This record gives sequence, C-alpha cells and structure tokens, in this order.
Amino acid sequence: MLTPIFVIFWLAIIFCSVVADVIIMVQTRNPRTIAFCFLGTLGLVLTAGFLIAGVGLLEGAWTVYSPGFVLAMGVGCAGIACFVKGYTKARQFMRVPDPGKCSSCGYPVGRLAVCTECGAALPAAAEPSTVEALD
Repeated sequence: MLTPIFVIFWLAIIFCSVVADVIIMVQTRNPRTIAFCFLGTLGLVLTAGFLIAGVGLLEGAWTVYSPGFVLAMGVGCAGIACFVKGYTKARQFMRVPDPGKCSSCGYPVGRLAVCTECGAALPAAAEPSTVEALD
C-alpha cells in the first residue's frame, strides 16, 4: 500500500534534482560542476534499486539471499555513492573562496603564499597598482 507513495516521492525528488541541475548549469556554466551535478542525479535514479528490492521482498518474490535482491540493493548502494560524490564535488566547484582565506580549508592566511594550516599553495596576492600607490 505504501509502495505508490514511495515511488511518487522518489520521482518528485528526481524531478527537483533535475530542475536544480538546470539552474546550476545556467548559473555556473562550468562543465565540471555540471557533470558532477548530473552524476548526483544519476545516483538518485540508481536508488530505484532500493524500491525494486523492497517490492520484491514484500511481495514474496525474493528472499534476502536471492541474487535479484542482492543485485537491486547493490544498485541502490551505488546510487547513494554517486549521489554523495556528485553533489559534494559539485558544491566544491561552486564554492567561491573568501579573500584572505585558504581555498582548501578556509583557514585565514592573509597574504601568505602557502596555507600554514593545510600546506596548500595559494594564489599570489594582488599587489596594489602604482597608480593606487601614488594616491
């Protein structure tokens, strides 16, 4: 009885994910961000394995040791992994580093060339132009 509710909820989540991917695509125009966002959406689609496994188990077609159940659960787990990897990497590429902070760990570094907290190389700090220095 709850299966149709879960399917509708799952489809709504995928629809919202695709809409969010399109918005991110329009805003960022960064191919790597877009690719990782769609990897996250693919992960959501693969989580259908959990629904399939649950229906097969509830209807008595499978037991916990059936190959079909194990395969469906594996596909669902792969979906979770794709979702987590895709969206965490997409957020990393969308993040705009704060000036004066390390882009890797967020530690305040000022004008240093290397982060003292994590050791990441930092972009060179912009030197004031000669016109600004004369004013």
